[in-house]
Amino acid sequence: MEAIREIRMLKDNILTLELPESFSGTQVEIVVLCIRPNDAIDIKAKPSTKKRRTPSPLLTGTRIIGNIMSSAVADTEWEALS
Repeated sequence: MEAIREIRMLKDNILTLELPESFSGTQVEIVVLCIRPNDAIDIKAKPSTKKRRTPSPLLTGTRIIGNIMSSAVADTEWEALS
């Protein structure tokens, strides 16, 4: 699926969209949402520079040994599998 997202200021309640050639002859869904003043989006704003999460410093120097996806106990220990 290919999607296009645009934020525009309307003039005289008319909206004209120019779609890429790949949309020609296809069925499209058009959804129009009104952005209220309290929900206003600054289209000139830069993407968030929020710092990404990092591992806890307590993990410094630790290593993963073995298969962390396997069960900690043997399958025979599980009553539900019997």
